Amino acid sequence: MRAAPLFLLLAACSTPAANEAKEAEEGADGGGTDGATDGGSGEGIVDIEDYPYKGWVNGDVTVTLFREDEDGNRSTVTWEESGYDTYPFGPIFVGSYTVPTSTSPNPTYAGTTLIESPTIEPSPFQMRVGAQEETSILVYAAVDVLGDGVIGADDPRGAWPVELPLTDGVEHDDVHIEILAMEQSEVTCADTGTITITGTVTVNMDYFGGNVGIMLVGEDGSGPYHVTTVQPRTTGAGSSATYSLEVCADYGPMRLVAAWDSNQNQLYDPNDKWGVYTLDHEADANPVFVGNANMNNYPIDIPLGDRPGVQVLSFARISGTVQMDAGTFSDLPSGSDVWVVGMAYRPDREFDVNDAAVTLSAKKFAWSEISSAAAKDWELLVPANTTIYLWAYADTDADGMLNEHGEGVGAASGDGRIPTGEGFGGIELRIAFVEE
Repeated sequence: MRAAPLFLLLAACSTPAANEAKEAEEGADGGGTDGATDGGSGEGIVDIEDYPYKGWVNGDVTVTLFREDEDGNRSTVTWEESGYDTYPFGPIFVGSYTVPTSTSPNPTYAGTTLIESPTIEPSPFQMRVGAQEETSILVYAAVDVLGDGVIGADDPRGAWPVELPLTDGVEHDDVHIEILAMEQSEVTCADTGTITITGTVTVNMDYFGGNVGIMLVGEDGSGPYHVTTVQPRTTGAGSSATYSLEVCADYGPMRLVAAWDSNQNQLYDPNDKWGVYTLDHEADANPVFVGNANMNNYPIDIPLGDRPGVQVLSFARISGTVQMDAGTFSDLPSGSDVWVVGMAYRPDREFDVNDAAVTLSAKKFAWSEISSAAAKDWELLVPANTTIYLWAYADTDADGMLNEHGEGVGAASGDGRIPTGEGFGGIELRIAFVEE
């Protein structure tokens, strides 16, 4: 079997240079240390069972591969075509976080679980979720594609496209998440070779076991580009260990961070305890400058810093209006629905709007909403800092099958391919009927 390539979600291969222009994410993972975990018993670890509002989210995760040609057109790839007969990657992390509201603007993690041994078939999960108040949550999944124990910024991920209400005792079943991944070459060091960063990592809280990972990441949270793991002695109090991290030379300014697998799920995820390189044990001393000489005596403290060292998940809100290119919605057949859909790739035939392999996010307008309206405002929650296809459809038979022959369509621009960035508005979609 061939060596596993690096698969990325809807993005190009990530290197520090490719991320220089990307702003540091201020998104959903900024409050990772405030969320709940499902394991451990140390300081700061929150038991979901202590929350007044608790429920379950049950479903499965499927990893689907696709290719992209030089024109940006995407096509799915079967596991057989890819050369794999068994699942070649690491575990799948499933997480949920609260949807920001006017009263609770900062999202917090509502629950996590781990699919330790995924397969090329749909892999089931059961996740306990909880919150301090009745709220709505978003559910997503990410693959540790390199098996390095880190859910990184460029690891493939997918999300359930709609918000789920979280009330006490609620149970959401059949949450099917599709993770779309495209084949890219693995990043390797250039001819400059490697250097070594050494130091001591210290857990300054009750330490009850679990690995500690030391990582080199981009200034914007991209990566990690290099990871090494140590395990301090279990003392019940703070504990330390020395580390040695081999990295590519001549990166320039980077961030040196670490994570303690405090929930002991064998993965460094946003809900773990994170730390940073520090000189005074009080402030973040990053960035470090990675040149062509070894770097010795770089201490790291855990916990320290205001966010996870690797920015994993980011959703963006895009919005605009949808209307008919000629006439009004009332000119559609009575009972029609109108859909605005963000898609992973442009379908070349009809598709079910509930097909998670295609649909990333969708907004439906029923006939009762559009029959007397000239235009409708829409908003979608889509993956940030990537590219999607944004289209509007007139579902004239209201069967949920879109892009059918003879039904109206409209694209955001050209073929509908748009960068999501950190989100934006003012997108105008016009639905027209294509004459044969």
